[in-house]
Order: sequence, then structure tokens, then C-alpha cells
Amino acid sequence: MNTLASNSNDYRNGLVSELGFKALSDAEGYDQVSSISASAARLGELKSYLVGGGNLILFVPDREPLSTNSIFEFEDWAKTYFPASLGYLNYYGT
Repeated sequence: MNTLASNSNDYRNGLVSELGFKALSDAEGYDQVSSISASAARLGELKSYLVGGGNLILFVPDREPLSTNSIFEFEDWAKTYFPASLGYLNYYGT
């Protein structure tokens, strides 16, 4: 089963694979506070990795993965694909 938890090691290491993207997308799509909170926590792990000096590799549908060390590119990616989760992260933190 593909879940946020099954992809958590990748998120902590700055990677969102196609499966990891799908898990985030599924959580965002449930439109429930608990699932949005969980996906926001994963975005928080990615952001922490980035702020700590890491480079993110982010799956982008129908394009090459985005490799970035820019907080602005990360937030643009998250706002595009996971707006509710990013909003939760920015408002409540994790």
C-alpha cells in the first residue's frame, strides 16, 4: 500500500518520487483535517531538509523531476500541487 508513512524515509531525505507524490496527492484529496495535517507534516520534513542545506528532488507530473535548493521553488511546487497542505503548514507549522 502506498501511504505517506511508507514514503516518510524519502521525504526526510528530500525526495518526492512518483509514489510519494501520489501519497501526498491522495492525502490532499481526502480534504479532511487529519489527512491535510499529515501531508503538511511531510511537506514540513521536506522544508526542514531544504533549510538544513539539502537539495530536494521533487516529482512533477508530465515533466522531469525538479531538483532545487530554493525555498521559493519548493513553495511554488507545493502551492501548485498541495495548496491546502502548504497552507496548513504555513499557518500551524508542524
